[in-house]
Amino acid sequence: MEIKEAGFALPGRICTLGGIVTLLITLLMADAVNAQSQPTDNQAIGSHSNSKHPQTQKNIRGTMESPLIVKVVDTDIPHVILPAQPTEQKSWFWRYAGDPNAVFASVVAFFTIVLTCVTNRQAKLTKEALVTTERAFVFLKALNASVTNNATGTSLSCKLQPLWGNSGKTPTRSMFIRVNWTPWPGDLPTEFPYTYNDDTTSFHLGPGAECCSKSFGIPAHEIANMRNGGSNIYIWGRVDYVDTFSIPHYTQFCFQMDITGNGGEEGITISFNHYGKYSGSDNNHG
Repeated sequence: MEIKEAGFALPGRICTLGGIVTLLITLLMADAVNAQSQPTDNQAIGSHSNSKHPQTQKNIRGTMESPLIVKVVDTDIPHVILPAQPTEQKSWFWRYAGDPNAVFASVVAFFTIVLTCVTNRQAKLTKEALVTTERAFVFLKALNASVTNNATGTSLSCKLQPLWGNSGKTPTRSMFIRVNWTPWPGDLPTEFPYTYNDDTTSFHLGPGAECCSKSFGIPAHEIANMRNGGSNIYIWGRVDYVDTFSIPHYTQFCFQMDITGNGGEEGITISFNHYGKYSGSDNNHG
């Protein structure tokens, strides 16, 4: 189901080029026909001279019955050279405008180019609509958490595993997921780098499917420090993938973690709140 940009543009470009070539060839042929139809000065003089002396057009020969008599006359008959008649030079526009073949070719080429432009525009709109409705869209569906505590509930450790979903109608290709976290005293700075560890694990996510990426743990002392107000815990992640139309996409998130309760009857509640401006996708990040 792959659709390439060239698949839409190539037929239209061929039609445009064909219309332009047809126009140029027809104009050149019309110019050549016009040039051949105009007599040259020498042809005009020769025809005038022959009209004055029609006898020169005959092939006079002597025969045995009628010998040819040649009389030599010593006279000096000057040659009469008629001045060349000036011809009216028309501009190229009027020469072509007066040729019906050139006019017809111009009209055909014009409508061919217009039709090509309209076809390319419609093809582009059709592809954009198809990509929007059929493309893969990967997002973080959940952040599964499991908590381990001691008998008294004074020591808690947490294990997290992101769950990703594809709400699109086509599968992903070349999909890579990266997740990281850090304790930080107070709020993250505006220019926080959101770095990741090198992870080359590739994933594949079909339409409407789900998958879990690699799990990671948060030690008990970091959770204790967070609950005592010493620091906050921030978790961020990003997925990069290519859809079936060969268009790259990404989705990223950033959460601030919070834990309430000590276990027992009160239980433990873990919440993840969106934090900062890092969360988003290629659709709303520019």
